This record gives sequence, structure tokens and C-alpha cells, in this order.
Amino acid sequence: MLNAPISVIIPCFNEQDAIAEVMADVSRTFVTSGVRHELIVVDDGSTDATPARIAASSVPHRLVRHRANRGYGAAIKSGVRAAAHDYVLITDADGQHAPESLLALLKEAEECDMVIGARRGQGSHHWRLPGKLLLKAVSELLVGARIPDINSGLRIARKAEIAKYMHLCSDQFSFSTSITLAFLSDRLAVKYVPVEARRRRGGASRVRVTTGLGTFMLILRTIGTFNPLRVFMPPTILLFALGAAVTGWELWYRNNVSDLGLLCLISSVLLFCFSLLADQISLLRREINKS
Repeated sequence: MLNAPISVIIPCFNEQDAIAEVMADVSRTFVTSGVRHELIVVDDGSTDATPARIAASSVPHRLVRHRANRGYGAAIKSGVRAAAHDYVLITDADGQHAPESLLALLKEAEECDMVIGARRGQGSHHWRLPGKLLLKAVSELLVGARIPDINSGLRIARKAEIAKYMHLCSDQFSFSTSITLAFLSDRLAVKYVPVEARRRRGGASRVRVTTGLGTFMLILRTIGTFNPLRVFMPPTILLFALGAAVTGWELWYRNNVSDLGLLCLISSVLLFCFSLLADQISLLRREINKS
């Protein structure tokens, strides 16, 4: 079990049905377990009774409030900046994470750079499942690592480590995805711990089709920032193989070279050069950030 004090961050937006109970559950669990902690609730411009429920809570906490809704990622960033302790634990305000799940993450926190709760039990809506599977497959392919839960909102890491990547992360729902990809791309130690997911106590999820499309572009941009070769090399190899196959067929059967074959070969060479240039720019940016 982690002995260091922890800053627990709960970002919330219009969670009047769940926030008070979640705050009480988290506080009770940590106090009972003897874990030193502070509770930071970030109200992301809620328009319902959420602010009143937070104010009425008897649980010791610090409140960070956005005047207008800025997004899930922006709320987490505000909470991380306000955190007083070295370790930061982020959990959702909708009650889907049991308090015991938070303690499960603490057991692995000292051995890893980030520990993430991989949800079981409460699945996604059927219409969202294909999109989630696609995003998961693309992410695993690009980072070269297994990702059991692509956008879990339950995680713990050192504040300093999260702060290094916050400027690269989205202010919206895809913050969880982008910070995970950033850690994995830099080969930091990320561990997934299976946790049970309960049904939401608050309102319906605000994830939409456009959220998935935005997340897909964010995945490409994040991987392109850390490891551009993983983005550029697959289409480069595909174009070269296609061009070589078409050119070889044309030479063998027609004793000629087609425009399509040449176009594919030239495009693959140009794309390969772009990938090397992007890789050098990525390395340069990271060296500048380290200094």
C-alpha cells in the first residue's frame, strides 16, 4: 500500500444525483484505511444542483470551480494544478467506481509510473462498442502495447509526471486516452488493475459519435508527437508493396511500367522522407522540453 499522501481529484459536471455520495464514499474509505489524502472537487461549470450538493457536504474538501463548462480534461488539469501532494488519483463523479477500486490502485502505485483501473462488469452501449473496439485496436497498434481500457477515468500517477504531458492532452473527454498514450509512447511503466464498474448514479453519458471521431484524430496526433514512424511507416510500406507489385506485374507481362506503379513507389519514398523528418522534429521537441 502506498504510504505517501494523495490528492484525490473528482471532476464533475451536472452530477447532482451522485456527487455528494461519491465524496462521502471516497472520504470514508480513505479515512478507514488510514490513507492520508486531500479531496479536490472540480465543478466544471455545472448548471444543475451540483454546486449546492458540494457545498452542503460535510466531507472535508477543496473546491475548484470553473465559471463555464470547459470540458472533462480541463477539469482534471485544474485539479492537478491545485493538488498539494506528490501522488494524484483521479476518479469519476458518477459513482461507477467502487471505493475499494481506489485502494486497489494504491497497492501498485509505487512500482509503476501510472496505474489505471480496467473496468469490468458495466459494458458500453451496443452502438458505441464498435467504435471503442476500433479506437482500442488502432491505439494498441500505434503504441505497440496492450490497452485493456482505452478511456478509463480511474487512475493514479505522480503529479509531476502528469504535468509534463498536460499541454499535449485534450480538454475534453479524450484526456484519459491522450495521457495514457503519452505515457505508453514514452515507454513509462503503465499497469492496468481490473476493477468492477457499477451503473452510473448520475445522468446519461455525454459521449457522442463526434467524441469518437475527435478521439481518433487525437490518437494519431499524440502518437505522431511521440513516435511519428508508427504513424507513417504502415502506409509507406503499403504504398511501396503495392507499387512494387504493380510494377513487377507490368514488367513481366507487358514489358512496360505503368503510371500507377510509379506513383505508388514515388509516394512511398516521399512519405518515408516525411516520416524521417517528423521523427527528427519529435526528438528535437522532446530534447528541448527536457532541458
